[in-house]
Amino acid sequence: WKKIQYGIIPVNILNNEQHDKKFYKINPLCQVPALHIDKVLLTESVAIMEYLEETRISGLPLLPINPLDRARCRTIAEIVNSAIQPLQKGRIVSSGKFEPQEMDLGRRFINRGFSAIESLLQRYGGDFCVGDNVSVA
Repeated sequence: WKKIQYGIIPVNILNNEQHDKKFYKINPLCQVPALHIDKVLLTESVAIMEYLEETRISGLPLLPINPLDRARCRTIAEIVNSAIQPLQKGRIVSSGKFEPQEMDLGRRFINRGFSAIESLLQRYGGDFCVGDNVSVA
């Protein structure tokens, strides 16, 4: 999309590879993603996407030009980032280390986040989440 050359180093979170000492040196939070680019290491999905948007002009944009649509994209991304992903990303629901009622609570919050996104898509959506182009949303 942004026409960036890259290599992939897989980290199997189902095998807890993100907790290896080697990966801890990359990201002390022991979570993916991590991106090494421009002689720096970046972590966190939203920060990585915005860095690429701001530093890689070639290719298609990840955020719309219109400020309101940009805010809408960021809203959807933030719901995933803060309301859904922390619960399902190997920390709570998928860890299997919680009592059934805690698992149910996690699922309830995940479903609440997805319901919020579905509601926003009804308002903002076109062919994609916000309008008719691929975006960070």
